[in-house]
Amino acid sequence: MKPDGSPLYTVPFIHDTSTGEAIADSILIAEYLEKKYPDTPKLFPNGTAGLQSAFNDGFLANLGTLLPVTYPEMMPYLNSATVAYVAPIVERIRSKNRTEDWIKLKDGMSKIDGWYARNGGKGPYLLGEIPSWADIVVAGWLVFVRHALGEDSKDWKDVGSWNGGRWMTLSDMFRKYELAA
Repeated sequence: MKPDGSPLYTVPFIHDTSTGEAIADSILIAEYLEKKYPDTPKLFPNGTAGLQSAFNDGFLANLGTLLPVTYPEMMPYLNSATVAYVAPIVERIRSKNRTEDWIKLKDGMSKIDGWYARNGGKGPYLLGEIPSWADIVVAGWLVFVRHALGEDSKDWKDVGSWNGGRWMTLSDMFRKYELAA
């Protein structure tokens, strides 16, 4: 609900027809599904939900220039009604200095790479061999960046190559979960 009591429509959103539960917000959906369906792979192993929620916030805090450099690039993929709605937002946040913002984005991704490196080299995921919620958050943003910039673009290839190719590798590892466009 919005503060005024009117309905809030947002994505992502699920309605579990087996329980009647309706949930919005990615992490809340993931936590619900893990509790309701315990025989599925764990996204929050060993009580790490709180830590991974903090990771989510830290990850987003390090991507301050991501939207200013990618939102303008996604405009050609949107339908006219969506363009009319988002164009003023895109113009307001558009990068004023793309070169400088790319450097800041790369620096932010390098900081995140350092978090991954602290798993002791035990695997490609934040927790080593075990994919978790944090990896899905990162992979989701990487999918957005790949589609916004274009898979064959120099910009996407640059992002993918940063930090020893970690971002391309992680993106590729999660491709099997993407929906066909």
